[in-house]
Amino acid sequence: MVGKKIIPATDQPVCDSCQAERDGHGRDYQADLLTALPVMGVSVTDWPQVQSVLAPVDHDEVWLPYSRSYIALGRKGRAVAWVGKSYVDVAGEIRTELPGYTGVVKNGGSVKEPRRGDSCPTCHETKSLSGACACN
Repeated sequence: MVGKKIIPATDQPVCDSCQAERDGHGRDYQADLLTALPVMGVSVTDWPQVQSVLAPVDHDEVWLPYSRSYIALGRKGRAVAWVGKSYVDVAGEIRTELPGYTGVVKNGGSVKEPRRGDSCPTCHETKSLSGACACN
């Protein structure tokens, strides 16, 4: 979502499962962002942009949840930035969209069917576009 401002939660109660993750359960810690990017599957063409956006972010840990749905940069146990396959979010800033992710259909969700000829009434084979089939 371009233009969405992410506002960090401060002093809000945390649910039990979120607290368990903050305590390190369900997290796969990485040495640094460069180690985490290929684990997550972020497009190599987007790595420079991800690094540029996250360069000023003060953090002391990097992790992925076991679902591998994002990379989190944390400071003192709390996430301060996130990387998905198509975005980078820094708490309190505008989301950065990444152009290199091609995992979604960009034509409204429809899948283009290949062109085929009619079905032959004799052998029931799908004819080529020229009208030929096995029984011709």
